[in-house]
Amino acid sequence: MNPEQALAGIESLADARVVGTLNRGPVSDSYLIEHNKGQFVLRLDNEVAVPLGLDRKAEAEVLAVVGRHQLGPELRYADPPQGIQVTRYIEGRVWTESDLHDEECITRLAELLRQLHALETHGQPLQLLDKVDHYARIIGTAEGRELAEETRQLSGRLNQQPVSHCLCHNDAHCANLIDGQALILIDWEYAGIGEPMFELAVIAEHHQFNHQQTDTLLDAYFGTVREEHMQRLSGYRLLYLHLLVLWLTSVEQLGEPGAELRVLLQQARHRLQAAATG
Repeated sequence: MNPEQALAGIESLADARVVGTLNRGPVSDSYLIEHNKGQFVLRLDNEVAVPLGLDRKAEAEVLAVVGRHQLGPELRYADPPQGIQVTRYIEGRVWTESDLHDEECITRLAELLRQLHALETHGQPLQLLDKVDHYARIIGTAEGRELAEETRQLSGRLNQQPVSHCLCHNDAHCANLIDGQALILIDWEYAGIGEPMFELAVIAEHHQFNHQQTDTLLDAYFGTVREEHMQRLSGYRLLYLHLLVLWLTSVEQLGEPGAELRVLLQQARHRLQAAATG
């Protein structure tokens, strides 16, 4: 399905026109569209989304909540079975890696996440181990099964301690942050009820935070950094790294990965190997 065909099936946006392509990703493509009601983002899933196990219905339910609180884009239309989603376009600058190495930006993101985590609980639980098993089946190799087992064991050790649960974005890396009238998170496809420390670990590990940047993140989020915060963040960083390798390998197995994804997978595998030997 192309964007024009998708728009033709949306009565409220039937007169909209496609302005251009915003992003082509391994799972979906996004287009900027214009209508007399404003500008919107049309996202269309490709053939990888369904076998990868994305729950677009749950994502739409979360977007309906965070959009009202201006923490995410306003949802205008969703057809999960067809892999179609329309959200209001957000004017602003997409963050880069350098933003997440700036103390002021790290602090702003931590404050945004505190607002999100304080919302009344909405959404489905983030079933990390179900995702691990699913990715292992997609990969279908002994290496994939071994990595999945390591991930399950690591998760079990982390969950021996009591944890708090709240609505989390779970993919708050720089490309999912738009800085306009306010700082907004986009791409809520992995959102769900989860552990806030995992949310922070995704940020720290994805952007390879050093000790000072990690301190800034934890201090801005908790107010006071304790040793237990550092230890749990370290454990969840390793858990995220395992998940990242499993996810990237699954996408590689399901479709034709681009050069950027291949580089990300190579880097993630190298970091995981270094963590295992270090």
